[in-house]
Amino acid sequence: MSEPITLTTFFAISKAGGDIFIKISKALGLIESIESKLDCLIRGNASYQ
Repeated sequence: MSEPITLTTFFAISKAGGDIFIKISKALGLIESIESKLDCLIRGNASYQ
């Protein structure tokens, strides 16, 4: 029988997946694009108020 996945293992796998996603996103330039869009939204919201 296989052992159930422990929470520690689950979080380690989740973190590794997140790290890989961030590295790929940075390589493709997605992070900068998302940050610039958020920055524009924040500025627009501040000027609206």
